Amino acid sequence: DDPLAHYGSVAAVVMAIRSAPGNRFCADCHYPDPDWADVKYGVLVCITCCGSHRALCRQVPSVRSLSIDCQWTNDQFRVLLKGNKSNNARLLPRKHPAYPIPTPDDQTVLRLQYIIAKYDNLEFTENPVKTRPYTEGEMTARFLKRHRHRDDWVPRDYFLSVSEGNISYGTPADEYGAPCRPTARTLKGTLPLLKTNAEIVCGHDLDQDANDSILMLTFPEGGCDGDVGTPTTASPKKMPTTLVGSGASNRRTIFLKRSGASSQSLVEWLVAIRRVQLLTTLPSTAQPSLKMGWIMKKGQEPTSSYKKRWFVLDRREMRYYISPMDGSPQGLIPLGSAKNGYKIWSSVANRVDSNEFTIRTAAKRDFWLMAITSKDYLLWQKLIKEVIDGYSS
Repeated sequence: DDPLAHYGSVAAVVMAIRSAPGNRFCADCHYPDPDWADVKYGVLVCITCCGSHRALCRQVPSVRSLSIDCQWTNDQFRVLLKGNKSNNARLLPRKHPAYPIPTPDDQTVLRLQYIIAKYDNLEFTENPVKTRPYTEGEMTARFLKRHRHRDDWVPRDYFLSVSEGNISYGTPADEYGAPCRPTARTLKGTLPLLKTNAEIVCGHDLDQDANDSILMLTFPEGGCDGDVGTPTTASPKKMPTTLVGSGASNRRTIFLKRSGASSQSLVEWLVAIRRVQLLTTLPSTAQPSLKMGWIMKKGQEPTSSYKKRWFVLDRREMRYYISPMDGSPQGLIPLGSAKNGYKIWSSVANRVDSNEFTIRTAAKRDFWLMAITSKDYLLWQKLIKEVIDGYSS
């Protein structure tokens, strides 16, 4: 009942707290050795997640440092000694399969919205505090959409319909009024829900403003009207060789943003799209990206030089773009199983300082690539190899 009397000193209690079940890792993103305590919820969190916890408890500060703060109460010690494992069992009795659980590298908006959902709204418990829009059959929002051919952002109204299985968007009927479903007159396009991959990235990752969060929607060119065959992860992607490596791809990406506090709606749309894809009995071909970033790509001619290209890797292919904000890829590298001839290897033998590697496709075409840094070189190779091995298993 009296932790301070039992352990004899604050330092001893803090040591016991660090050793409590689950406290070796952040309660939210699982970063090792968390040093910050949220005494309201009884969890230890990392320095990055503690910023979101501070934002959650602005009126009554509840985040304290285990290393710096010296003044503690026995009530605070008692709740922390239960450990992250016990408190997460209460707050996370069931995980939301569509909700993006943050990783140590995730950006602020995803982390903050997850922490609000977990602690404030109790969304992962049997009795959530309130119903969120992503659980409803329809959603409407206004986002800024990057123009396909110009470097500017234009307002568009978006309407998600679960029953119709698509997202439609169009020009706002009233730019100063509430967002509404596009009409036949304002409609610009539709996206198929089961074929649209949604993910949120930091603007900095796309060479944009670091304060912006950007929702990327990647879908078959032609939207709901396009009869584009996309494979499951169980079979390699088949496409004409004229589309492999250069020329157009049948995938298109649009970029949406709402800055600052409004970024919450981006997360709700992300969760809504993923939720439809997980709950439906129909097959979904949406594939989240495993990694994106710059890679130097060499042309097919012996005298070709390396050119910088933006690559996006998923479990089917590597698409490459001239710019991170291009809507359509310049080309793609299909991926498949090793038994069908797909492989990856280091391009230059006995060169420790080289970041070059080669990918061979089933058509025996080689793609010569060079990562920007040694760290990227190792990560790209690891992920691509995992994709190829995944086809083979």
